[in-house]
Amino acid sequence: MSEKTPSRSRMLKVVIGIWVGVLIVGILLFVLNLTGMLSFSDLTQSQTALDPAAAPKVGQPAPKFALENLAGQTIRLSDLRGRAVILNFWATWCGPCIREMPMFNEYSQKYSSNLVVIGVDMQEDLPVVQEFLEDLNFDYEMIADQGGEIGKAYQVFMLPTTFFIDAEGILRAQHIGSLSEEQFNVYLAEVGVAK
Repeated sequence: MSEKTPSRSRMLKVVIGIWVGVLIVGILLFVLNLTGMLSFSDLTQSQTALDPAAAPKVGQPAPKFALENLAGQTIRLSDLRGRAVILNFWATWCGPCIREMPMFNEYSQKYSSNLVVIGVDMQEDLPVVQEFLEDLNFDYEMIADQGGEIGKAYQVFMLPTTFFIDAEGILRAQHIGSLSEEQFNVYLAEVGVAK
């Protein structure tokens, strides 16, 4: 009795099917990353590090932090009392994050007397962040959260994610994903900056 062996054409079809499947998954992950619905750090970051119960709550004090900006000065949330604060978590590879930056810069300049905008780069090396920002003339504060301490305190799991904190240090809104200018203005009103 002879064993049936799969034909070469059938084996070739199986191999091609596997490669097509891998390619489709890769393209899907790439598209999700570009749209800001998924970050590649999500795939490598331990999910046990994030605890939904520990996430900051709207109406409660925002988690405190102290971290150096790119100029080497320590930025503390507690030192910013009296002004509203926007924390925008981003990364150099995040297309939607980069598209929002001019809007953050514009509003930072427009409301500089009562608003502080802080861009928090998520877990990238400082030289990468500095080189990326070198030719971009943004005036708002930039922090490189290389160890992910602030991201963990705010339970950030997607980029971009933006938090709106009022002048008393109370978290008033959180937005996951890209912000439109209309949404941005609604959130600014919630922290008492724009009417």
